[in-house]
Amino acid sequence: REVEMRNQLERLKGEMSNLEQQLSQQMGSIAMRKSELTKQLESEVGMKQLEVMEAAKRELKAKMDGVASEKKDLIKSLDNISKSRKELERTLDKEVKIVEMQKD
Repeated sequence: REVEMRNQLERLKGEMSNLEQQLSQQMGSIAMRKSELTKQLESEVGMKQLEVMEAAKRELKAKMDGVASEKKDLIKSLDNISKSRKELERTLDKEVKIVEMQKD
């Protein structure tokens, strides 16, 4: 009976050793898969960040284009105001001369 129990113990130790080896292999496979998935996720996150940055870049370019257009409009308005001011100054000078001539 003792021999039988020893044999059974040896079989159980062998089975346990096999199970530990299988578990170790599975853990190695899982670690490799985790590494692959992590790299894939990092790549996808990087792509998402790149897409977000590109969208922000497009939005900023659109705003800059709007500001540039607004700047052109303001420059035109300032030119018109400057021309009007010069015309008013000329007219005023003419009126002043007319009034001075009438005084004399």
